[in-house]
Amino acid sequence: MDINFNMQCKLCGREAVFKSRGIRWCRDCFEKFYLKKVEDTISKYRMFNKDSKVCVAVSGGEDSAALAHALKRLGYNITLLHIHLNIEGYSDQVLEIVEKQAEIIGAPLHVEYLEKYGLKVQRVGYRPPCAVCGVFKRYLMNKFACENNFDVICTGHTIDDLTAFLFSAILTWDIDTMNKLRPFQPSSVENLKPKAKPLAFLLDKENAFYAKLNGLPIADAKCPFELTSKVKLYKK
Repeated sequence: MDINFNMQCKLCGREAVFKSRGIRWCRDCFEKFYLKKVEDTISKYRMFNKDSKVCVAVSGGEDSAALAHALKRLGYNITLLHIHLNIEGYSDQVLEIVEKQAEIIGAPLHVEYLEKYGLKVQRVGYRPPCAVCGVFKRYLMNKFACENNFDVICTGHTIDDLTAFLFSAILTWDIDTMNKLRPFQPSSVENLKPKAKPLAFLLDKENAFYAKLNGLPIADAKCPFELTSKVKLYKK
């Protein structure tokens, strides 16, 4: 993270604390930029409005935490949803952090336990654990949103994530995945909720800095299956 307290903010001339996109930012100017970018993305793609009931998927990481905090700060009606993956030495630690995040953000939190459905993250045939995990999470997010009358599901996917997904999809000519990488996926199907990515034009490091500025704890536990994720490899 680029921090140098001898820099000056390009916008206002005050002491800069962060550099991104070739611009030096003070705290206030960066937060204004960040919140405006989130708001503009929501507005541009007509994702939802202040009357919408918004389900925000949170993983314990900085991206989803920053998203939830920003949406709450902007006045949206949000509920946090966390999927407990029942991975020994990992999931319980992550849940503790998610609960602290929810308390700081001031939003209700619902936890879905994979174990409740008899599901387990593991390799299935040629599908690696991360791919199987993604299927489980998408199913449970949509199930919870449908059963509780949410208007939209928000995830903390960033431009870094979407670029990595796109690269992976191009390598395999996965057209279906390419189509799903749009910032907003509307739905005309009754039992399938729209999905929104309000961070689609923000960088990982910008989300990390926003989370740090606002005192959001971040889970440092590493998923034991992380090394099987091609997308994480492509991001590096």
